[in-house]
Amino acid sequence: IMKFFILAVLFISSIFAKTIELTAEDFMGRRVLTKDNDTKGTWVVIFTAPDCPRCAKFMADWDTATDKFDRKGLHFGHFDCAKSRFNCERFDIARNPSVLAFEGTQMVEIIGAESSDDLLEAFGTIKEGVMNNPSHQRVP
Repeated sequence: IMKFFILAVLFISSIFAKTIELTAEDFMGRRVLTKDNDTKGTWVVIFTAPDCPRCAKFMADWDTATDKFDRKGLHFGHFDCAKSRFNCERFDIARNPSVLAFEGTQMVEIIGAESSDDLLEAFGTIKEGVMNNPSHQRVP
């Protein structure tokens, strides 16, 4: 079991190469802070749990999409709900994986995605500043 756990950790770590691992301290209110304690750009954050089979399956799509999409000002983050259930509850994460977009000082969108193509489409709407895809939910 320990060998499987170590392999799983190494696998998940390699997937998040372009994605920044976020901690509870990286969230202030309902926003993501940079290292300078300032909110800059747009963050797309995936919330997962280590015991979630859907998360492990979805990670390949996440990795493909984040590797293909490159835009200045768009940052990708990962948050492990097992490390801080409070943050996941605060953002109303009902199931994992969940993908949220943060812009400026607020959470602006819940992204519904089932594949890397869905993610790329969602990233494109963020890039254009138009977040009106029917599979996404705008947060007031």
